[in-house]
This record gives sequence, C-alpha cells and structure tokens, in this order.
Amino acid sequence: MKRGILGLTLATALFALVGCAEKFTHERFQTIRQGDESAHVERTLGAPETRMEGVWFYRNWKTDQSARIMFDGEGRVVNKEWVNGSTGEWEGHDKAIDK
Repeated sequence: MKRGILGLTLATALFALVGCAEKFTHERFQTIRQGDESAHVERTLGAPETRMEGVWFYRNWKTDQSARIMFDGEGRVVNKEWVNGSTGEWEGHDKAIDK
C-alpha cells in the first residue's frame, strides 16, 4: 500500500514538472512558419502575454527574450520577430528599416 502511494506521489510530481515546462523558447519559436494558424501558435508557444488584433506578444522576463507574432485577418501567421535583450539578437525584422 505504501509503495502504491509513493509511486502515485512521484508520478504526480513528475507530471507537474513536465506540465510546467517552459513553452516559450527560441527553439519552439523557430518552428512557427508563415501560414500557421493561431491555434497552432498557441499550442506551440503557449498563451501570449498580450493579444492585440493581428499581433500577439510573448515575453520571458527571466531570460529577457520576447517575440511578436503577426497574423492576417484569417488568423494565419504572416510575420514573426524574436528579440533576445541579453545578446541583442533580433531576427525576423525588416532589414531595410536599418538602412
């Protein structure tokens, strides 16, 4: 009986740890493609910190990383940007803006 309770407790703790895994990561962000539906983005990255019409914003304050996902009127990805505030990495922005 004690073994069963211990096993159940350990399984519950493991499930809780896996369920709390960070969804908003650079690796997951890179899997988002133009044309993906908003539901796919949310399954992949989790719920955005801010939702505005046509734009979702993600932020991880611990790692100083953020992203912006832009959608068309049908809820499909048209563009995305990633910023790492610690390293200055910025991908996805229009390079012509820098000229």
